[in-house]
Amino acid sequence: RGIRKEGDVLVAVVGLPNSGKTRFINMLCGTSFKESEIPYSTTEPLTAVCDYGGAKIQLVEIPAFFRRQDIAIAKISDSVVVVARSDEEVREVLRILEENRVRKPVISFTWNMGK
Repeated sequence: RGIRKEGDVLVAVVGLPNSGKTRFINMLCGTSFKESEIPYSTTEPLTAVCDYGGAKIQLVEIPAFFRRQDIAIAKISDSVVVVARSDEEVREVLRILEENRVRKPVISFTWNMGK
């Protein structure tokens, strides 16, 4: 059930439930993964590949369950993007990553998604 690296860079997209991870990937990659306001509706990792200046960037959404097998994807990624609705959520996700010994470059993206 693993994720195979496709492209030049593998980026794990992590966040708490309903933080907008799926919307973030849909916006960046032009995909149409189902977005839901129901917490924990993404149950398996979602993957999409975007082209950025000739580089293929693979984004993988890590479900908010933070299961060991999903965290393993973040551990093999080249970097991590934290998608959050507040600075407090960013801190919570960073704590979870630290507890799971995910030591990758992290970029945080905070938004309110018009809510």
